[in-house]
Amino acid sequence: ASCASRVLRAARLSAVCLSAPMRIFLTGATGYIGSAVLDSLVRAGHDVTALVRNSDRAAEIATGGARAVLGDLSDPDSYAAAADAHDGYVHAAFDTAAGRGPDVDRLAVETLLTAARRPRTSSSAVPASRFFIYTSSLPVVGRVPEPADEDAPINPIPLVAWRPAVEALVTGAGSERLRTMVVRPGIVYGGGA
Repeated sequence: ASCASRVLRAARLSAVCLSAPMRIFLTGATGYIGSAVLDSLVRAGHDVTALVRNSDRAAEIATGGARAVLGDLSDPDSYAAAADAHDGYVHAAFDTAAGRGPDVDRLAVETLLTAARRPRTSSSAVPASRFFIYTSSLPVVGRVPEPADEDAPINPIPLVAWRPAVEALVTGAGSERLRTMVVRPGIVYGGGA
């Protein structure tokens, strides 16, 4: 199965019904994983708001059927207000600029989790719970002598040694009203994005 289908399956397994149209905030919508997630969500009839860095990317997103928000992961003020009031959040971006990727990633997760936890006015169109999906990476598990599942002990390679703390932040934020998940894609490749 594709990475995007795994992310969407994670959302379905979280007891959040994706059959009814939902408002979803997506980061990384122009990357390999995010673009596939965007396409799947739009085709399923969801209202997607995607964070992008520039107007060229915004035009791509609009062509793909989503609403673009110009902003920068490292500047939460540029997107925090736009992230409010969504039913679901998919964080599929990673900013490698200036070698601050891990710090920027944690900042983005904290900002989006704050938005996901914020109370909203209830109505029949508002789902009872929201979801938050964090895209991590399989190297968090590290070398294992046999097949591993989500309960396998982790031994991250140095490049991603910071990710377990962010994963714990995400899973620790889960509650009755917020379903949280971590997806660890192994290898991502393709011909587009």
